[in-house]
Amino acid sequence: MEWVAIVEMILAFIQQCQENRANSDIVDGLAKPGPREVAAIRRAIRRAGVKKKKRRAMLERALSDLRAASREELEDFVSAAGE
Repeated sequence: MEWVAIVEMILAFIQQCQENRANSDIVDGLAKPGPREVAAIRRAIRRAGVKKKKRRAMLERALSDLRAASREELEDFVSAAGE
């Protein structure tokens, strides 16, 4: 259940980013998460009410999943967030 809340928040962050950034820039950031993306994911995990002990593991898993995703998968994800 925690992941559902986190994904919903990440989608909201992507929608906010789409106001100021091109989708290709967002996909690039998700493919190689930098400080901005890590902070957004960390914020979503915290807001979802995940216990402090689980946060690091969740963040690492989210970053690992992003790095493992293909560019097409990320493009589809970002496009779906904008709809």
